[in-house]
Amino acid sequence: EKENQLEFKTPVFPFFNLLDNKYVALYGGGALGQSYRRQILQTKACFLEVWVDKNWAYRRREGWDIYPAEDLKKETYDYIVVAAFGSEEAACITYELCELGISEEKILWREPLML
Repeated sequence: EKENQLEFKTPVFPFFNLLDNKYVALYGGGALGQSYRRQILQTKACFLEVWVDKNWAYRRREGWDIYPAEDLKKETYDYIVVAAFGSEEAACITYELCELGISEEKILWREPLML
């Protein structure tokens, strides 16, 4: 009888070695965004300027140092990394950011690498 083994996979920040010495804003306060934030800070993959989320107030109550997306208008950064598992979610976030007047060229998303 085969045992069912659960696979615990960790999402890996998909921009290692691509954002060296770049200033980055991170969008996404959920599990994926928290994982990306931890990896960025541990590995110094880039400089994390600001972390934002739509549900920032809720995340702030959980104790995270996170801000509303509107704050991106007054921050300085080279790119915004979107922490989203799927392309549809990433497209929605990209649209919202463009509505804030942010250039689409500054918005980066890749499917997370699961290792």
